[in-house]
Amino acid sequence: MKTLTKFLTVMFMLCFSLPGMAQCYTSCPGYRTQTQYQWSCTNTASASYSVLSNYLTNNFAAAFPAGLTIGCNNTLLLTNAKAVKDFLPQTTGIIQLPSGVSTNPGRTGTNSSSCSSWQSNMFAGNLVALALNIRFDEYYSNWAPATGNLKDLLID
Repeated sequence: MKTLTKFLTVMFMLCFSLPGMAQCYTSCPGYRTQTQYQWSCTNTASASYSVLSNYLTNNFAAAFPAGLTIGCNNTLLLTNAKAVKDFLPQTTGIIQLPSGVSTNPGRTGTNSSSCSSWQSNMFAGNLVALALNIRFDEYYSNWAPATGNLKDLLID
């Protein structure tokens, strides 16, 4: 599982963080991914982001019945769609997760009760977005038109 996560993390970061990201779309048509910003956006001025926000709200509990967890010894646990939206986007820094379990930490500067102990962590935000993309692709047949699963893609 760790190897799969590493491959997918690299693929996600390459496809959505570099200027040549159009190559990902032409090489693997039919697959769908959303960035951490897109998952967090509730701006009603953008119809597509509003639809995505509603999708997350309406489908998170079924796709993640125990919540979304990233990490091994130190973990981040997001228990519901609101917690995901409160946590994302993480815009700066790549740091180790805090000791223990951080449950629904929100973002630095939000009203989350555990906000004071959480620092912005872009890598954690990208992993949360990746986990959402993989699970929704796996769980809901209407997520993307591709015949394969996002989790099975490899970097060539």
